[in-house]
Amino acid sequence: MESDAVQEANLASAREAYVRRGLVLYLGAGVSSSIGLPTWWSLIQSLTITMMTEQVDSSLAELRKLTPERIAQTKLRIQEEVQDGAGADRSILILARSIKNHFGARLPFEVAQAVYRPLLRSGDSFLHVLTHGARQEIGTYAPIRQSQLFKAIVSLARAQRDVSGVQAVVNLNYDDLIEEWMREAGIRCDTLLSGQRPVRDASLPCYHVHGVLPFHKIHDLKVDENLDAGGRAAALARIRPFIGNFVFSEDEYHTEYSDPYRWSNMTMINQLGRCSGLFVGLSLQDPNLRRLIDVTHRQYPDITNYAILTRKTPRKGTSRSRQSTLQDLFEKVETDSFRDIGVRVIWTDNYDEVPDRIFEICEIDPKPG
Repeated sequence: MESDAVQEANLASAREAYVRRGLVLYLGAGVSSSIGLPTWWSLIQSLTITMMTEQVDSSLAELRKLTPERIAQTKLRIQEEVQDGAGADRSILILARSIKNHFGARLPFEVAQAVYRPLLRSGDSFLHVLTHGARQEIGTYAPIRQSQLFKAIVSLARAQRDVSGVQAVVNLNYDDLIEEWMREAGIRCDTLLSGQRPVRDASLPCYHVHGVLPFHKIHDLKVDENLDAGGRAAALARIRPFIGNFVFSEDEYHTEYSDPYRWSNMTMINQLGRCSGLFVGLSLQDPNLRRLIDVTHRQYPDITNYAILTRKTPRKGTSRSRQSTLQDLFEKVETDSFRDIGVRVIWTDNYDEVPDRIFEICEIDPKPG
């Protein structure tokens, strides 16, 4: 475990980079889950339920002989088994590939429905949903929580006098809610899906290297969840021009990372070689992402990146048991591996502390509420 002095030094170094040269923000699924959107595994679960239900409808002819009640019971049992963890021992990449093969061209639409379902179920305005929570029926979906993490990121991204600040955002999520939140806060930003659209002057570029499912476009569709496949395909056609480079399954990731001249790779490498980065909501365990960071660090060894990570086991007091000593050793190994690729880790004991570290970097005292 790194000492408090090292942690303070890493925070001070990140603050200096933020002030003098600027930071690039790299945002992962942990950011979106802070407002109640599904984690990657929860998303796969939801899509697996939809896929399995459709396969029951199409492949089990004997169900046609059953009563509607029995059919509904069968579908409900599938949903309950998946939610209880059936399939949890399967590789997420394998499940994602099966989901992609099943839905085909409909995939972005189905992903959008699964990602935004808590918001789409609400009759409240967009900003009210994000800041106060979605109105839900009892027993349906978890409410959208006010996100202190969103608030911290917006504070970091807001321009300050005599501070270089955030130079760009690289968003690895499908949702564009952080940009919507920024715009509501008066920050001028552009969502970029390829290299074809230039960045406007005095505008913060927000790159979606794996594609984006724009919330307002999805929300404006007001699609009935009971639409058949043809209806969903038609709805998708209306938003396809706004999706960009949609990457979901392992074969698509292989294609992305095997071509160094892909827009996503060029964007990542250009930003990593431009100025220091701050990784938030990412575990940094993905080997392809680590490879890009490592390759760029070898080319630009003077650029240091920072990652806010949460310990798997929080520190407990000052007593050092055999188990805690082992945990410290594992943390040191992990920290050293990150340092080898030019990333300094800012550790937190729980995810609720992540916004606090961000506020420390931009030296803003968060106001309650």
